[in-house]
Amino acid sequence: MSNFIFNHIPIWLLICMILGCRQPTETVLTSLPSATEQPDVVIAQPVYLTDKLDQEWFLLSFNDQGRQKKTMPNTQTTIQFSTDRLSGSAGCNRYFAGYQLKNRYDLSIERIGTTKMACPDPIGIMQQEHTYLKLLSQTKAYYIREGQLTLYNEDKVPLLIFQQQKNEE
Repeated sequence: MSNFIFNHIPIWLLICMILGCRQPTETVLTSLPSATEQPDVVIAQPVYLTDKLDQEWFLLSFNDQGRQKKTMPNTQTTIQFSTDRLSGSAGCNRYFAGYQLKNRYDLSIERIGTTKMACPDPIGIMQQEHTYLKLLSQTKAYYIREGQLTLYNEDKVPLLIFQQQKNEE
């Protein structure tokens, strides 16, 4: 009997290793909360990170001292996630960062780096860029619904709202 147990230990170890090496997944909410209500965490079908986030997102609005403010006309702020990094345009400069998914909806963005250009036009673009990068570093959660990506802080306040690129055919 004891030989039987000892002979099968390598098989059990192999099974445990295989089950422990599965790919992490992220999920999306089934409903996007409005700016005035706290989002309920309603988890939908889990999907792999790149299934939803691995595309270019364009900033529509950002939290400016408690109020959602549209981006400046003729400016483009973007974010694009890859397997272990994110990058984009902050309006003037390019930026890049690391990110982590801590569970099914929590997202932390860390080690943000940027190029160091100054853009005098349009007036105010550097302030918008500074605010964007500050809000990006405060991100603690995200939700995707109907082609929009919303990043939230730890108090579930919407910080940044993005729209996915529309495919023109």
